[in-house]
Amino acid sequence: MNDNSNFQNEFPNEMPHCPRCGAPINTGAAFCGNCGLQFEKVQKSAIDTLSVWDYILMMVIFSLPVVGLVLMLYWGFGSQVAINRKNFARAYLIFYVISMVLSFVMLGALGSLTSTVFESGTASLF
Repeated sequence: MNDNSNFQNEFPNEMPHCPRCGAPINTGAAFCGNCGLQFEKVQKSAIDTLSVWDYILMMVIFSLPVVGLVLMLYWGFGSQVAINRKNFARAYLIFYVISMVLSFVMLGALGSLTSTVFESGTASLF
């Protein structure tokens, strides 16, 4: 038995090799032709790509108050979600949290400024 897992890391552009026997394997092969080792099946949903319209639709959905947040969490942390959708949902969730924090900071600063102006008596209605 020959372990060539280091070979795959050193030369990522080379043809993949079987982790058990080191024999070269075809990219879409389910079994090693030399030793018969069964390879893990890659889920189709994990390798699907998204179109521009998919991203636009996700942005529109994410702008909905409750549904958007629920889908951000589901797509961001679900196990059967395409990697592109998962990464976009996580990025949008991070952006969402940063926006909320900045909104509360700005609201607090505005409230503090307003109360300071009215307490000092410099504000006049007429």
